[in-house]
Amino acid sequence: MITKFERIPDIFVELYDYQFRVWAEEYRKRGPRQAINFRRPPGAPLLYDGEGRVIQFGAWLVAEPEDNGVMRIRPASDQDEEVIVRHCREMRGSVVQ
Repeated sequence: MITKFERIPDIFVELYDYQFRVWAEEYRKRGPRQAINFRRPPGAPLLYDGEGRVIQFGAWLVAEPEDNGVMRIRPASDQDEEVIVRHCREMRGSVVQ
């Protein structure tokens, strides 16, 4: 199956390749919606909730298989797309080019 990413920057696909591969392997169990958990940008402090748990950030994605063997993956909402773009800007400096 060929995967096509829509409205998702290439750097995001590179950063989270492992999570995408796990989702693909477990697609039948996980289904077409998946949250991608973000890494913290370099130097960013950990944030905690009221109960002392580390707050995780991420975005939801949707996979749509097509009859022609293509799997299209896109942000689940406009807000998820905005969060992904903002995260990529924050992480750009941490990726070796």
